[in-house]
Order: sequence, then C-alpha cells, then structure tokens
Amino acid sequence: MNLDTKLFYQCVRYELVTDVDYDDHYWETMFKDLPQDSKFVMKLSQRMGSDTFAGRNEGVWSVPWPMARIPDFMMPEYDPDFKLTFSEVMDRRALEIKHRINKGERFIVMWSGGMDSTAIMVSLIRNLSAEEQKSIAVNCSVHSLLENHDFYSKFIHGKFKVFDSSVTRYDSLILDDWVPITGDEGDSIFGTHMGLQMYHTYDNLIRDFSPDVKSNLLAIKNKMSDGDIHFSNYKEILIKYLAGKAQGIEFGRQLYSKIVHNINTQKVPVHSLHDFFWWIIFNMKYLHCAFRCSMFYNNSIPVRRALDKSVNWFNGSEIQQWSMVNNNVGTKIRDSIKSYKFVQRQYIHDLTKNDWQLHFKTKLESLNNLIQYGDIHPMAIDENYNKIYRVPEVEGYYKHHLGNYKIDWPLE
Repeated sequence: MNLDTKLFYQCVRYELVTDVDYDDHYWETMFKDLPQDSKFVMKLSQRMGSDTFAGRNEGVWSVPWPMARIPDFMMPEYDPDFKLTFSEVMDRRALEIKHRINKGERFIVMWSGGMDSTAIMVSLIRNLSAEEQKSIAVNCSVHSLLENHDFYSKFIHGKFKVFDSSVTRYDSLILDDWVPITGDEGDSIFGTHMGLQMYHTYDNLIRDFSPDVKSNLLAIKNKMSDGDIHFSNYKEILIKYLAGKAQGIEFGRQLYSKIVHNINTQKVPVHSLHDFFWWIIFNMKYLHCAFRCSMFYNNSIPVRRALDKSVNWFNGSEIQQWSMVNNNVGTKIRDSIKSYKFVQRQYIHDLTKNDWQLHFKTKLESLNNLIQYGDIHPMAIDENYNKIYRVPEVEGYYKHHLGNYKIDWPLE
C-alpha cells in the first residue's frame, strides 16, 4: 500500500475492540505520539465514527488521507424546482424493481421492522401485481417481528417467502442469485439519529448554562425544523453536544466549526437545526450507510460485485432530490421525536391504517439485529474496491497521513 493510495471509503474505528486481533488500547497506543491536530481525527472517530471522513465531498471537508469520489454515490446536483412528492418517488422506485422482475430478477428485502424497510415493503406491495410479488422475498429476524409484529402478521406472513437472517448471510443471498434491497440510507434522507439523541437530552444539556442562554434555548426547543430559526441559534448546545462525554468542549467547538465551514461552502440549503444534523449524514456519513452491507456483512464476494448485486433503495436520485428540497416543511420531523420521518409514517399508514405506528413508533437501531457481520472488520477499500485490513504497511499509511493532518478551517 503506497502512501499516495486513494481510498473510496475508510472506517478506522477507534473504539472497535470486537475483532480478535484488536485490543482495548490499540488505537490509543498507536497514535499517542501524533501531533495535536491529528488527535482531532481520533476524537471524531470516538464521537461520530471515523467513517465521517469518507464523505461525498460536497463543500470543503478536509480528510487526512487521499480520497476518491465514487460515481455511484455522488450527490445529485441540487434542483430547487424538483416537485415530486415522497409517495411519487417511492412508487417510481418500486416501478424500477417491477421492470427488473419482468426481466427475470429476484429480490429480497432486508426487513428490520423499522420504518425504512417497512416503507420499502409498502411500496412493493402497492406497485407490484400478485404474480410479481412472487419474485420478492423477505429476510428478517425475531427482532424484526418484535419491532413490528402487526405488519409482519398482516402483510408478510403467508404472502412472501421468509428467510431467517440469523442463519442467512448477506453474501450467501447474492451467491444464490437474490438481489438484496436495503434501506440503509433512510436516515440519510430524513436526518441522522444523532439529532434525535440531542433532542431527547436537550433539557439536561442546557442545565448548567447561564439563565439567559437557557431561557433562549428553551424558547426554541421544539423548533428544530422551523425555517425561521437558523441552526446557529443553537450554537452553545450544539458545541456541548458534539463535545460528547470525553472529547472536551474545545473539540466540540472544532467539530461544530468544521461542519459549519462545510455547510457554508456548498450549494444545498441547510438552515434549521434538523437540517444541520441531516446534512452530516447526507453528505459526510452517507457512504457508510451505502457501503456497510457490501463491505462489513460480506466475506466471500468482491465489494464491487456486492454493490452491483444490491439495491440501495434510498440511493435513488429522485429520493435524494426529494430530500434536498423538503427541509423545514414538516415532512421529515415536526416538533418532537415521535414525528421523525413523518411523511414516511403517512406513506405506511395509507396501507396499514395502523394509527400507533403513525403517531408513536420510535426510531430503533435495528440493522445489527438483522445482518451478520463478517469475520474480520476491514479498515477501508481502495479505489479498486479492494478491502484493506490492519497490517504493518497499512498502519504506516495511516500514521503518515494522520501525522500531517491540520485543523485548517475557521473556528466559530
């Protein structure tokens, strides 16, 4: 691995200790002698995952190592005149699958029971004939059933072939000529779970602020998607929240400033607090959502083939365009966590008539209950889609580039 090797994606997880060849203090020991600016990278890895340094590169977002942009996952050019509704873009996505079924392909939906994968199932049920639905299967776990038993019993059981994800690997499905459909980019379309965590802990985060600051922040607490309230009004709480429990306020200020600099150097409107969090995952963390099945849940086939044989449902260009032009209109979130992905809840409700799911279902981290990790966690893929693992020359690559990393953005 040469020092000028370009990466398509990288995910050095500072906190990752689950693989047999990692120990609790590996990264801390490896990087302890690096310059201070380099430690920002490792703190970011602790706080948000180092996959944040593998973004789609809209706007200025400096990364430590040479990166190449992946054509399949580049952000569509922002079109302010895009008019299709969420229902229309979902139905049109299903019609693409319909066309491929009629050409002989078979598809299997990775159904976690969450809203994204359930919306995919709803779209297919709405748009495919009974005969065409025979070419659709469902891969799920007992956790999927517990999360959304009503939908499973009414719309999946006895109607679709069901695979048990606890014994069925992602790559084995591809080898058996199934095309997996994943909803991994759903959070990228609607806004990251990281924002929901801040909304949930809002009162605790402002507890020690001065009376004036606390009063101002309480007044806008439930206006996270209000187009009249710019995210900079939340600056104090954002810095504290981004700092996390261990990284420190100065790190929080550096990270906030880095995100703001990225927002200010690109073309897509990012205004409200929820826009701020949405943009983090839509631009900087998008590739992690797009790649994780083909990279981390796959031991036996090349990454490029896995990507080619998968459908990343929310990577569709029309769905992304919908996301870019539908901020702050009450479709992604309203005034509370329970309204997260509101327009998707409505889309599901049109079929199910399940009022509880429409009004009360909350976001759960479901993917790890559905898909099995590979045996060894790769650190990156290069621009030829080769997986890169921890070996001495790779450690040298990361040390070299981290050692030359500089905080080069203006601090807010």
